[in-house]
Amino acid sequence: MATSTEIIRDYINKNIKELDREIISKEETYANFFDKRNVDVVRTETGEDVIISYSDISITGTDRAKPQIRVFMDKQKNVYENARMRKMRYFLLTIFSKDNAMAKNINNFDPHDFIVAIETNVDNENSRRDLRSLYDYLDDYIKENGDVDYLRCTQGQHQSGIYQASFIRIKKDGIDTPIFLKNYITYFDNRPYMSSIDETIGVEEKERVNAQYNRIVFGAPGTGKSHRLDDDSKSFGSNMERVTFHPNYAYSQFVGTYKPVMEKREGKKEISYQYIPGPFMRVFLKAQKSILINSQYKDLENINVYYEPATSMEHWNLFEEIQKEGDIESFKATKDMKKGDIALVYIGNNSFGYDNGIYAIAKVISNPEIDASEEDGALRVTLRFDKISYDKPIISKEKLDEYNTQYQSVHRIDNAKQLIQEISFAVEDELLLIEEINRANVAAVFGDVFQLLDRKNGVSEYSIATSEDLKNYLDEELWMYEVDNTEIRIPSNMFIWATMNSADQGVFPMDTAFKRRWEFEYIGIDEEENEVTEYVIPIGTGENRKYVYWNELRKKINSILSQEENRINEDKLLGPFFISKSVLENALRDEEAEDNFVKSFESKVIMYLFEDVMKMRPEKIFPGCKERKLFSKICEAFETNGEKIFGINDLQYVEKTLQE
Repeated sequence: MATSTEIIRDYINKNIKELDREIISKEETYANFFDKRNVDVVRTETGEDVIISYSDISITGTDRAKPQIRVFMDKQKNVYENARMRKMRYFLLTIFSKDNAMAKNINNFDPHDFIVAIETNVDNENSRRDLRSLYDYLDDYIKENGDVDYLRCTQGQHQSGIYQASFIRIKKDGIDTPIFLKNYITYFDNRPYMSSIDETIGVEEKERVNAQYNRIVFGAPGTGKSHRLDDDSKSFGSNMERVTFHPNYAYSQFVGTYKPVMEKREGKKEISYQYIPGPFMRVFLKAQKSILINSQYKDLENINVYYEPATSMEHWNLFEEIQKEGDIESFKATKDMKKGDIALVYIGNNSFGYDNGIYAIAKVISNPEIDASEEDGALRVTLRFDKISYDKPIISKEKLDEYNTQYQSVHRIDNAKQLIQEISFAVEDELLLIEEINRANVAAVFGDVFQLLDRKNGVSEYSIATSEDLKNYLDEELWMYEVDNTEIRIPSNMFIWATMNSADQGVFPMDTAFKRRWEFEYIGIDEEENEVTEYVIPIGTGENRKYVYWNELRKKINSILSQEENRINEDKLLGPFFISKSVLENALRDEEAEDNFVKSFESKVIMYLFEDVMKMRPEKIFPGCKERKLFSKICEAFETNGEKIFGINDLQYVEKTLQE
């Protein structure tokens, strides 16, 4: 019998002649990159080159009630890596190629009638995957819902070890049905899974990527921990929330809890109790909604697109009724509209100041029902608004004209799926940034959320059961997405970054189990010094005023602290930004600024050394001051003798003009 590869290739050659399957042989650019036995580069009608790879099926354990249906994945790594490098669309296809007698317990369909498209990250696969549970899912689905031509099997619906897969019908009642495979290759894009789903992307790169999920940046005071995370967080745009931990911070503040809330009811203020989410739950919800929306606009099979006019402000005011994405609203419908369809909301009255076009894209989340409040008994559906524009159209009227010719009433737009696919519903990354994570008791603050920090491919490897309070809150927030909230996992687009300074007083210890779930990134004491090498600061007052380079003074103080007789750990030394750049920049602005800087140096640097670093041995760091036990006397000595209070006698003075 023919192999899976041979069956699929023959089917494409016979039925989808629009795909040029000889590109890999004709184009020199592809000649040496792929093993031609299991991969094709094909050119579509639009001129796009896509990669189609094939995996052959084997059957093992034929004596079992459910034999394994295995595919060879180890040949895919090179193909997959080349697809990623070239940013080409990539398909991994297989089909049942054995006798039906080996397909035990598949009772409701012929496995030869469906191609399986494996939609997962396979760049380091060196094993065989058992697709048995995928076929079981399709078998159960058809038994319960009837025949299908296309079905996606996602995580949680199978146990094959891959991310997800699609079943694509290629034959029905002995007759070829190539339209479904042709549409799949034309529209489906596997590239999002190439970067967001990981079965390893090389050990070094995996460590780098995974480090971004649970990341703690630590180092001595002033090394630029917050600055580094602030810079890195800019890639998230506005999709970021910052929280600072402190000794009294609690689980109820971090995750959420019921709290009393003042409300107005019938003109009177009353107290009610509501579940108030904390920063963790707020970021979790945003990340979860982004993934749910993305998944619902990715698969457009069996989904119709409808036009919804909003040409009268009496009919609907976009800016008053819909405040944010995710809001729901009732709209007029047609009898053939169904739950899961898409509605394009059109504003077409220039007197309101808007250009004509589509201003909102929504999901139909209810089947049509008669509105008893309407005299004509009009049908209505509920829409969930997933993309809204408040200033200019998402889709211009000119673009819509290519698909739509009617502009007066609710109706279906044929062939509009390509129009929807041009609109980005990309998964948005969300960041929770925790400052000073070890200033709180993290075991108490994270509570059961601690279990979610174990990640695989960015997703929590283990789920936690939600409390009744949290489940009710999530049900209220996510009911329109039809998601089960009895358990939760951190999604792959939620990142948790934090800063930590182990040298601070009053910090809480972290246990090993907690630390193991984070990637720690250390910033060395002089790692960012290049940013402050040119800053000149004043020391001393009045006629004793001198000017020195801040970085040189800092390093000489650190050298004293690091000497054998002092043995101060690096995490207590002075980092380049122990005095902030804004203070350094204004240190020489005028005479008053210079005086203020000297006072700031005393209250910041000298106080830190006196109270936190050398409290028990001040004579070791202030040998130039006779009364070393009194902070006020040390400050007076600094105003008179400058750097000499530290025992520094070789510091080079500079001209003030260097920083003017």
